[in-house]
Amino acid sequence: ARGTRRPPLPRPHSARLQSSRALGPKLAGDSAGDSPLRATDNRCQAEPIRATGTTAQQQATKVHLPVSHAAAMGNDYSRIQRRAFPQSAFVVAFRQPDHLLVLNAEPALLQQLRQAVSANWRGGVRSEKKYPLGVELRLDKEPFDSEVHPADRLVPIYRLVTALLKLLLDRGCTLLASGAVVRGVERSAWLLRKASDLCPARDVELLTVAMEDWGKLLLINSPAALSTALMAKLKEVWPKGVELVSEEPTYFAMELGEQPWDSYKSASERSPLIVLEVTRLLLAHGYSFLAATHARGSMDCLTFVKSTFPASDCQDEQPAVDDGLFVLSLNQRDQLRLYAAPQEVRECVEKFAATSWESGVLRSEASAGDLLQSVQLKSSPWFVPDWDKDAAFCAREFIQELLRELRSKGWQIAVKADIYRSAYDKSLLVLRRNSAQQSLPHLSVTTHDVNRLCVLGATESLKAELVNDVKDAWSRGHRCEAFESASGWTVEFSFDRKPWQWDPEAPLTNLEGFGLVATLIDVLQQRGWHVETSLDICSSSKFSPSTIILSLELPDARPLQVTQGSTMQQN
Repeated sequence: ARGTRRPPLPRPHSARLQSSRALGPKLAGDSAGDSPLRATDNRCQAEPIRATGTTAQQQATKVHLPVSHAAAMGNDYSRIQRRAFPQSAFVVAFRQPDHLLVLNAEPALLQQLRQAVSANWRGGVRSEKKYPLGVELRLDKEPFDSEVHPADRLVPIYRLVTALLKLLLDRGCTLLASGAVVRGVERSAWLLRKASDLCPARDVELLTVAMEDWGKLLLINSPAALSTALMAKLKEVWPKGVELVSEEPTYFAMELGEQPWDSYKSASERSPLIVLEVTRLLLAHGYSFLAATHARGSMDCLTFVKSTFPASDCQDEQPAVDDGLFVLSLNQRDQLRLYAAPQEVRECVEKFAATSWESGVLRSEASAGDLLQSVQLKSSPWFVPDWDKDAAFCAREFIQELLRELRSKGWQIAVKADIYRSAYDKSLLVLRRNSAQQSLPHLSVTTHDVNRLCVLGATESLKAELVNDVKDAWSRGHRCEAFESASGWTVEFSFDRKPWQWDPEAPLTNLEGFGLVATLIDVLQQRGWHVETSLDICSSSKFSPSTIILSLELPDARPLQVTQGSTMQQN
């Protein structure tokens, strides 16, 4: 069985991925008999995900793909035609403490963004810096900092974020993903598709929910009746107290007791229930999740859109679904937490963890009045040092395949959020019941270190296409390796420059890195892949770049939610 190649995508469970340093000759200390096959269900067998070790089969399936033309020629980049961005895509990025970066946008749209900043932020644009690929606007009064501020200072920041997103959607643009690409300086980036001539101008209605400080909850553009109803509901699920801080026609600010965004507080174990109730109420009032944007501080703001707005690409309104909701949260380095999950979901997740995570499950227990089921994994998968690529790939692939398993059981992502200030706690997902139970292929796109781009779970045909896509999009030198696992092929590109690390002395390399990610997501969407979400899964820093998870969209499996802001952070 170990010598037989498994098909890449029937319905595999994840297998441990191998780092480039383990490719090639067998390393000392690796045993030929480690990682035996383990049955994950009665339909297939797959190697569980493991945090250490190297299998002989993975060495045998390693493939050295051709290096890029630029790499073969050395440093003569002038002879390579650069296609830094796909013509149909552009990027808007928030950088601390006061920069708004706009890349590959049309001049008319860029001017409208300038006007929107001036209209929605006091002081407006202080200065501009032009690059070959776009422009960097420097705003007055540092809106994207990490300082703790009172509500009256925070509200204008989130009004600005909401106004910019509304402008882009009103002009017919489609949000493909959102997150951080560059280490240290970048808060979040929106990857967008330019407006189609067939898509008319819109007037969308957006509502933003922002979590701030240790216990603030802000609502921007929320109707008064909805804000009052939400506050009443939160008093039921959060017994530590909810107080009204301020109320204006365009915003509503609350303070929750016992610091729910501090994961070291005992009461914070119930904090995901706050997001669950916010989601439940907004869905009931006709809103759908649009994006999670990390504009400032250490947590996301969540933007919802009134459901009269088409899901994407001018499609019809989303179909009605059952009201079943539960939360899946990654916490405390090693815990999978389920909130308000049905019994069949708890059993599914426990079985998947026990059979697909090689290090094993330490314990599984219920608490919080049986609302919470916690599955504790061994080997701290949510807190991985940057140098340990093996463990990082294992954790990402594990979550990718867990989401695929839940999708096959009829559960689809409704909301993604980062709500805790601690680097030990990662993303949470609210999942919603969908009548269609489909096992769709999934893959992940992630950056790693300062110069690596990885795709996990690719088919063999897609592997070859990705090599050509990156070669066309990146003018600098790069190398590529591919190796096989139970979820498909892992394709890893390593670049001679450092596109994921900001260097003021060489900004063009960094800006081209945006174009590379934009190109990859754009071509995957053209081939039928849909962005499901973007998650912080296993980074050792609160501000390091995310894993974008995509599924292969079938004609009868259009996603329920508007294409989300997938956090392009490396985990």
